[in-house]
Amino acid sequence: MCLFNQTGKWTYCFADSFHLTVRTTDANILEIYQTVTYTGDNVWKTDLEGVLQDAAGDADGRQTARQAQREKARLAKEAGKKRKSKPRATKKK
Repeated sequence: MCLFNQTGKWTYCFADSFHLTVRTTDANILEIYQTVTYTGDNVWKTDLEGVLQDAAGDADGRQTARQAQREKARLAKEAGKKRKSKPRATKKK
C-alpha cells in the first residue's frame, strides 16, 4: 500500500492479507476499503520481509481461522437467502 495520497511521501506499508477484512457475504473476497494505521499497528508494517516471515511462521493457525471465516460467511449467505424467500405479508384494506 502506497501512502502518498495520504501523506505526500512515497511511503509503503505491507500487510498479510490474512489480517485484512473480508466481506461478510463471501470470506474469499476482501473488503474494498481497508483501514491502514501508519504506526503502532501489528498488521501494517514497513518491512515486507518481516510480514512474509510472520505469514510463513503461522500457516497452520491461519488456515484454521480462514476456514472458520468461510463457514461463517456461508451461513450468513444462507440465512440471507432464507429471509428473501419468505413471502411478504400484504396489507388488508
